[in-house]
Amino acid sequence: MSSKIIVCYLCSPYANMNAINNFVKFYKKYKSGIKHNLIICFKNFGKKKIKFIQDKYLSNLKYIPFIDPETKNDFDFGSYLRVAIKYPKSRFFFMNSHSYPIANKWLYKINHKFKKKTIIAPSGSYQSLSYNARFRNEGDNYFVFVYKIIRSLIHFKNFPNPHLRTSAFYITARDFINFMKGKKISSKFDAYKLESGKSGLSEYFKKRNYKLLVVNSKGELFSEPDWRDSNTYAIDNQRFAIIWDKHTKKFSKLTKKRKRKFQLTVWG
Repeated sequence: MSSKIIVCYLCSPYANMNAINNFVKFYKKYKSGIKHNLIICFKNFGKKKIKFIQDKYLSNLKYIPFIDPETKNDFDFGSYLRVAIKYPKSRFFFMNSHSYPIANKWLYKINHKFKKKTIIAPSGSYQSLSYNARFRNEGDNYFVFVYKIIRSLIHFKNFPNPHLRTSAFYITARDFINFMKGKKISSKFDAYKLESGKSGLSEYFKKRNYKLLVVNSKGELFSEPDWRDSNTYAIDNQRFAIIWDKHTKKFSKLTKKRKRKFQLTVWG
């Protein structure tokens, strides 16, 4: 592989086929602005389904297939780790199944000011799952409700809980491999912990004095206190977002009242 920059898109059965269709459509529409290799990581698909996806959605796309050999669902992070191990000298822009670019030169803007001891993402958040756990879900009895509160308080900081959103993020393979050492992912809750928990990606690298930066479509970089000003997630109309995902799309469709409410959970 000649390029040291890899875009790794995760294709999995946990998103419908409209997701891969959107990725291909917008990946072709918006120029990355920089030489890179594209890897499509197929997760938890059988051979026939992979062949169907390749023929229907990927026939006119230049990419390197990576068929994840793991049969259990260890979520996005597990697949990313195996790809990173295969290409340990590369920089990776990992994108989950719902992510796709919405601005020209998107990868150039992400890579342009990347340095050692840096992690860059298209969006960040101050949201805390320990705060969210205080709202009782329909169907939860009292003991389940209390258990969820205690569990979340153990594993997540109270608001504000600054973390880079991992629907898409840019990192060296070596840094990601080091972060994942000893990590086990057997549930969605484990995946949440890796994104925004006390031992998650952001906290892990902050303790090691890394710069955690958010980039917007103007190519501006924002440090943690200024993530909100990037206007990339859950603020105003997210007009400077560089990557779209399930939650940016969801926020864009909320009423003004619900936008304000959600914005408070993300930024305070």
